[in-house]
Amino acid sequence: VIYYWRTKTGLETDFIINEVPLEVKISSTVRRHDLKGIIAFMEERDLTKGYVICREESPRKITIKENKAIYILPYQLFIEKLWNNEIF
Repeated sequence: VIYYWRTKTGLETDFIINEVPLEVKISSTVRRHDLKGIIAFMEERDLTKGYVICREESPRKITIKENKAIYILPYQLFIEKLWNNEIF
């Protein structure tokens, strides 16, 4: 199941696939401010991971809480991981 998530206050997450939130950014630099929607979704559903697909050059991990993290992935790496069944 693929769907889109949005709060009444306007926070949103681009894609939810099998309860994994994915945010897509055209930017080559993702800032914490860009993560408000995906963080809100993860908190609401008590999820431990989410992904941001973007144009950054290197992958990185942003820890939200002790057991929650958002993985920032260059789009090429995301496609590779998706192809290898490493995302879902």
